[in-house]
Amino acid sequence: MPPLAAATVSEALEMRARDTPDALAFAIDDDRLTFGQLRDDARWLAARMASLGLERGSRCALVLPSTLEAIRICHACHVLGVAPVAIDPSLAPAMIARRIERARPARVIVANPIPGLPSTLTLRDLQQASPASLDRVRGVEPGEVAYLQFTTGTMGDPKAAVISHRALAAGLEGMRQAFDLGPGDVVAARAPVHHSTGLVRYVFGTAWFGCASHLLGPTTSHVAPWLSLIARVGATVTNGPDFTFRVAASMRLPAPVRLETLRIATTGGEVVRAGTIRRFEERFGLQRIVQPAYGLSEATLIVSSARAGEALVADDQGHVSCGRAMPGVEIAIVDERGAPCAPGVAGEIAVRGAQVFEGYFDDEPSTREARRDGWLHTGDIGVLDTGGRLFPQARARSLIKRAGVGLAPREFEEPVEELDGIAGVAAVGIARPDRLTEDVVVVVETEVEGTDACARLALEVEQAIAREVGSIPLTVVVVEPGAIPRSGIGKVRYLDLQRLVTSREYLDAARFTG
Repeated sequence: MPPLAAATVSEALEMRARDTPDALAFAIDDDRLTFGQLRDDARWLAARMASLGLERGSRCALVLPSTLEAIRICHACHVLGVAPVAIDPSLAPAMIARRIERARPARVIVANPIPGLPSTLTLRDLQQASPASLDRVRGVEPGEVAYLQFTTGTMGDPKAAVISHRALAAGLEGMRQAFDLGPGDVVAARAPVHHSTGLVRYVFGTAWFGCASHLLGPTTSHVAPWLSLIARVGATVTNGPDFTFRVAASMRLPAPVRLETLRIATTGGEVVRAGTIRRFEERFGLQRIVQPAYGLSEATLIVSSARAGEALVADDQGHVSCGRAMPGVEIAIVDERGAPCAPGVAGEIAVRGAQVFEGYFDDEPSTREARRDGWLHTGDIGVLDTGGRLFPQARARSLIKRAGVGLAPREFEEPVEELDGIAGVAAVGIARPDRLTEDVVVVVETEVEGTDACARLALEVEQAIAREVGSIPLTVVVVEPGAIPRSGIGKVRYLDLQRLVTSREYLDAARFTG
């Protein structure tokens, strides 16, 4: 497959709008958008954004649901040379405000006013603004910033990864080549704009690949509508985390669903289970369709993936292969000193290539830690076999899934840490059988004894999290100091804790569970 004749996503969109202006680009429910309309709408919005103070090189925070309007605005940002910073609108206002403070955008675009947010524009403000001239606006350069992506923040506050247009183009071209994506493909997916999969693979990738993307609406989190969408539009391409396929394989459906048009469905974002893939494919009569992938925001999404039609491979411990490196990407496994590990030896996954990020916005120490000697050090553990296949073994990011999007445990832990009587706290997510959302379980260590005292403490924990996060955990487990599993240097072992909180013995030994 020859390289795409475009250096940036904006150039790719211009090419699609020129060559196939009436071809479908996006559909969400009954709203549809062709490539010609997307290009024209992006220019229309860019002229109005320019009149409202947005200029080349600035940043614009988007606190918007995942609608076609959000997609238009992302492309309008690129017309102006502005970097969009998409933020989950379902987060609590305090969490949104922290992300905005970190990104320091020139403007914040919201669907509806949010009290306390600075430099806010509503969609109505954009529509009513007088347009500025775009005559002097020139195309973006590959080295300029394409977008900022907030990471999950497992080891602290979420960081804003800076992705250049060059990195974005390299990541998208790697996907196009590896998965043979093109105008003949039909995508069906749930892809929030604020998530790297939604932003990279669909909002920007649709223009790069030239395919039609059918996306679920922003309020849809169930698995059944996703399956129905695939069947209804005859999708050839989809994706999802392991638990999406796991739920789909076992859920009861009101009517049979036919998925035979699929040629590839990538799965990643969490540990991939071979049993999940086998059960899903058996349930829907598929073979070698679901392909494991590994990636991260700092590498512009996908680092390695099995290809369409490849057989599922797992090692003796059950770790599933996430295939070989994407085109243009190098993967190494290194030890604690940064020296390469031999094939079959576990170590940290390191990545090198044009699609690696520039660094963390306004955070040189974290950038130096992540980017060393030309390599991105992911913090994740894995193995390469002699054939170059990557077997991730553990994710450093022990995320809590909320409607398919990961939130760091610290988002739930930090509001609790300052409460009186708290010796330690850790939050984990437990998968729900029918939703793309996990139940949040918060475990707190305390010297407090007695059922009534522990119940009062649990209530204080719920209230603190509700004030900061906007929702309360399903369960608060009160335990004695030392009952949260930790590493030798004191880090919480989240996967071990996740297993413990589903154990009857652990809960029976707790001082309070409620």
